[in-house]
Amino acid sequence: MNMRTTEENLHPIKVVSIRTGLSAHVLRIWEKRYGAVSPKRTGSNRRLYNDEDIQRLTYMRLASERGHRIGQLAKMSYSELKELIHEDQQVEKSQKFNPNSFTKPLTPEEIVSKCVVATKELDEVVLVNTLRAGAVQFGHQGLLEKVIGPLAIAIGDQWLGGNIKVAHEHFSSALIRQFLCEIGRPYVTDPLAPKMIIATPTGQLHELGAAMVYAAGSSVGWNCKYLGCNINAEEIAGAATQISAKVVALSIVYPADDLKLPEEIARLHEYLPPSVNIVLGGKSAFAYTSVNSRLQSENIHNINKITDLYPLLESIRAKKYIS
Repeated sequence: MNMRTTEENLHPIKVVSIRTGLSAHVLRIWEKRYGAVSPKRTGSNRRLYNDEDIQRLTYMRLASERGHRIGQLAKMSYSELKELIHEDQQVEKSQKFNPNSFTKPLTPEEIVSKCVVATKELDEVVLVNTLRAGAVQFGHQGLLEKVIGPLAIAIGDQWLGGNIKVAHEHFSSALIRQFLCEIGRPYVTDPLAPKMIIATPTGQLHELGAAMVYAAGSSVGWNCKYLGCNINAEEIAGAATQISAKVVALSIVYPADDLKLPEEIARLHEYLPPSVNIVLGGKSAFAYTSVNSRLQSENIHNINKITDLYPLLESIRAKKYIS
């Protein structure tokens, strides 16, 4: 493919992101980690891509969506990528006329495994498309229970075991959180729906559990506000008071021995109105059950898994606390 590389045919990363369907973050990762393309640089070190770079990246995205590993795709020439896409398209055409040729649905374990591999490969397209397949196959609540919950544990174990870096964990967490927030938004239509603040407290940097609570709460009619991770008690209480929240949900994943966290939860309880319920969930939440007995409050709840959240929210909603 003979393409001119004059100044008029060079494009900034924002244009390339739009034309290829890949985020700027993924474009940088594919370049740095895999050498997918070698864009030119301006005097101020901004990337400039030519038309062939754009087409190559587009082919790589299409191939990764079909299950090919990005590490292998990056080693292929432009013509090899083009031929690979052609072969895949021919197979797909033949499958349309042969219903027996479709692959069987993936099990939850297979979906989790595929997501873990996509995390290691920093493959945004495969990760999101796999999550979408899981949502279609298992539904909203099934996805949370059968896929996202085990996936959060699997990614955490991979990180603790040194098999992935912090960057990989943050990469997957950001994408999964965005995906869950997007599928959770359509549910809330009633402006009078009870409100819930969701966050991770100071020192807690893993946010997948909080994103799961957002999606789960939204699916059963709660108006959920996600603040983010590593938020102090004063900020959480201020937000909850501002919107008259009925519930403050905290995700606690790691570490399980933070000596400052019990005091942080106690301060939050002190700042909140008596009618507000605090829900503690996540892998390490039960390591802090001493807070409940210390404060002797009926409004602090520990949950072990996401399915425990649904009856708890229904119970809180039924009590109709006065703000």
